[in-house]
Amino acid sequence: MEAFFTIEGLREVVLGVVASFFTAALVAVAGWIGVRTGFNRAHRSAQRHLRQGQVLQSAGDFNRAREEFETSIRLLREHPTPALLAEAYLRLGDTDLATENWEGAVENFKLYRELKSKRAKVPEDLICLRIGRANLGMGNLDEAFRFLDEARRMQELVSHNPLLGETYVRLAETEARRKRPDAAREHYLRAINVQERLRDRRAEAGSRVGLAEMYASTGDLESARGQYSAAARLYRAAGDAGTAGLIEAKAASVAA
Repeated sequence: MEAFFTIEGLREVVLGVVASFFTAALVAVAGWIGVRTGFNRAHRSAQRHLRQGQVLQSAGDFNRAREEFETSIRLLREHPTPALLAEAYLRLGDTDLATENWEGAVENFKLYRELKSKRAKVPEDLICLRIGRANLGMGNLDEAFRFLDEARRMQELVSHNPLLGETYVRLAETEARRKRPDAAREHYLRAINVQERLRDRRAEAGSRVGLAEMYASTGDLESARGQYSAAARLYRAAGDAGTAGLIEAKAASVAA
């Protein structure tokens, strides 16, 4: 018993405990490094797929862009980075909007809203406008109006907001489909007022065509003809003679 409790024996026990501690620590650090390395690798891969998707999206190759964004989202779900995941949902939502996948657009834009930070790249009014457009595409007119009107309220607080014209147009389209021609007309006129100030001739021409079609649907053919003619002049001024000719033909058919 005395031999067992020697200083040398005690030293060996202590060294064994210390060695076990450092071994466990090294294993833990190695495990953390492995996890971190896997995270960084997945993060870089997700970024690569996201950027490639943006390139394809800009080129109009929406099917391949969708694949890249979905791959990025899958990687980021496994290794969460909220800001990057939010951007991936945003880009996928834009792709859905461009390809008229309305339900997908609404879902992905809402996921973006849940994840985005206060310093998000895309302002809230633009996301509301996009969700409103997608709901309008689906025929969810009340939901479309709710989001579009929310976008309008935010945009009207900013002087010369360039998006306000489009928001008014979408509200006009929504109200026309809700069988509220007076409200639709007011929104079209507000859109035209904004677009005139911005000197956006093409956008103004599109608004006047929408207003003309609304007038025609209510039997006000004289007003419809006037708006078609004004739109045709704007298209010509913008250098789009082909569209101007088509609109002039519409004006002539209304006159007949």
